[in-house]
Amino acid sequence: MNERTTLATRAIAAVAVALAVCAGILVTNVSAQQASVSVGSSSAAVGGEASVTATALGITAPGLGAWTLDITYDTALLTALACIPEQGGVCNPMFDSNVVRITGASASGIEGDNSLGSITFRCDAAGTSALDLAIVLIVDATIGDPQFITATASDGSIECGAATPVPPTATPLASGDGTFDCSDFTNQETAQVILEADPTDPNNLDPDVDGVACEELPPRGTAPVDGFPTVGTGGDADPSTGRMVRWLTAALAGVSLAGLASIAVLWTRATRPVGERIFRR
Repeated sequence: MNERTTLATRAIAAVAVALAVCAGILVTNVSAQQASVSVGSSSAAVGGEASVTATALGITAPGLGAWTLDITYDTALLTALACIPEQGGVCNPMFDSNVVRITGASASGIEGDNSLGSITFRCDAAGTSALDLAIVLIVDATIGDPQFITATASDGSIECGAATPVPPTATPLASGDGTFDCSDFTNQETAQVILEADPTDPNNLDPDVDGVACEELPPRGTAPVDGFPTVGTGGDADPSTGRMVRWLTAALAGVSLAGLASIAVLWTRATRPVGERIFRR
């Protein structure tokens, strides 16, 4: 009975040892498979900047001893602006016309998950550029005999979207901003054009709100310069400058086709030489 028990115990022990050995092999393989190096992905509008990070993952003892990584990109879409190394490494954003290189070494070994460097790109055109990661060299920190680390490489990308145009914002005249008042006009018809261009009457040309602007002004034909707002005095009285420009801007903002025709007539008459205007009258 004791002999049978002993044999059974030995058999169980042998199986346990075999299982332990197999388990150790599996664990070692799993650990080796976990090591990887990756470069991230990002996005930006055309003209904007996007940054990605190169990272070593799952590095076990004795740790990462030396590394050299090349990241290739599409120069038709991106420009490499800067590269910041980490873990005491070196980064060259202009290693080649379309390649950024990150390299470094550590005598003490770097274990676990660690960033090896970050790269900033500018988007020059719309589209998606792959960031192809090539592991040129990756070894552990075994003193005197560094060993190659079996690691997978994971690529990234940068998506460059078209810039969104910003629509222009119209700035209406504020109510009561005093751009015009009745003293700026020499006849009632011209003031009426301004009122009808913006019935909200921001200039208070119709204080009694009866639809008639500047009722105290005389009708057209009895005032000089055919009713245009006063521009200046002496040699500065030029109907194409100063308040004339603001007057036309306000009038054109909302006037109907008929009003536009009237303004065209007024403009023609206002820019006609003084002698010609007198002659035609």
